[in-house]
Amino acid sequence: MVIAGLMLIFLGVFTKLGAVLSTIPDPLVGGVLASSMAMVGGVAIANVQQVDLKSSRNIAILGFSLMVGMIVPSYFKDHPIVTGSFIFFLVPLPPMHFTVSSCRI
Repeated sequence: MVIAGLMLIFLGVFTKLGAVLSTIPDPLVGGVLASSMAMVGGVAIANVQQVDLKSSRNIAILGFSLMVGMIVPSYFKDHPIVTGSFIFFLVPLPPMHFTVSSCRI
């Protein structure tokens, strides 16, 4: 983390180097990202090979992890997080009105 911070400071001080890095085409960045994610996925699959998949517990953990990994992003795409909606939840509740009205300022 410290090295990454120093690199960012270095790029901030020497803006010409940052300008050169910003000219890298997006398809090239996407290709590098795809190949690095393929390597990460390969390492993950190699780790799964060492797990005893005859155990129903291990299969359930693996299946649940895959299911959550596929469902959560699509859920948040369909239901975005709305900030400031907590007060709209509290106002209709009758105990909330009594609590607010009993507070002394």
